[in-house]
Amino acid sequence: MPKRKSTPPPHVEPELLRPRQVTALLGISPRTLLKLREKEGADFPLPVKLGLRGIAWKRSELLTWIETLQKTRYGAKTRYPSI
Repeated sequence: MPKRKSTPPPHVEPELLRPRQVTALLGISPRTLLKLREKEGADFPLPVKLGLRGIAWKRSELLTWIETLQKTRYGAKTRYPSI
């Protein structure tokens, strides 16, 4: 029987992002991430608690937050591509 070529699974981005991944996605420092979390009225997504000390953010909520931020800063007719 001939061997079938297996195709690798498509690259799937993780749905939950740890703080280091969030800072890389947003291009900010860990300190800025902390400030965003603590700032009232920033509408920054709340993290999901993972055990006693671990936290993560939902990728979809972060991307929605970025889009909202772009719309409020640059108007609804922005030419920036969605992330």
